[in-house]
Amino acid sequence: MLAVPQNLAPELSVCIGHRNRAFRKNGEPGFRRCYPTILDSLKAVGVTCEIVIAEWSDDVSRCIGVWVYDLARSAGIDVRVIYPSGEWTMGGAKKRAAAAARGKVLAFIDADMIVVPEVFRRGLEVARQGRGFFPGYMFEHRYHPELPLVEGKGFGNAIVGRREFELCYGFLEGPYAAGEDAWFARWWHERGLAVREDVPGFLHIWHDPT
Repeated sequence: MLAVPQNLAPELSVCIGHRNRAFRKNGEPGFRRCYPTILDSLKAVGVTCEIVIAEWSDDVSRCIGVWVYDLARSAGIDVRVIYPSGEWTMGGAKKRAAAAARGKVLAFIDADMIVVPEVFRRGLEVARQGRGFFPGYMFEHRYHPELPLVEGKGFGNAIVGRREFELCYGFLEGPYAAGEDAWFARWWHERGLAVREDVPGFLHIWHDPT
């Protein structure tokens, strides 16, 4: 129902940068826990959509597998996995996924999140107004997942219109795994276009830092 013919642009493209998050390691739930929640949330919202994953894994045991296609096919959602060259950066992965995406609205979702439908539902409303949605989330404690949740501070999860994305600075690329989100969000904040709202149930999964 949500599949889109190749000659038509979907309403929403979910862009994901992935590196070594597909399987458990040292108790890490990883992308295996995240991905089904993205599919379920997209089905609940019901817009035409696609998922684009920029795969940069260097650990064969933790890379993307055929299961991403199998689950998407069962959900009736298009997914493409691209394999960019060069050194991994989070900003670079997001930019490559966006370049391959066809959607009118781009949703950047980190590979270690539990997603709920309101993330996409509200994000689409905001993006259609020419603004950027940076959903607030809770964070499983960095030292142990059983400790109390803490408020997430990052801006790496964002939903924006393609036109505005092409006008802004985009994501920084450099020798780091994070930090690209602050530069990206600054463009929206400086213009009064950033919308930051807490989304109950939107959760950053605890994971080993490696």
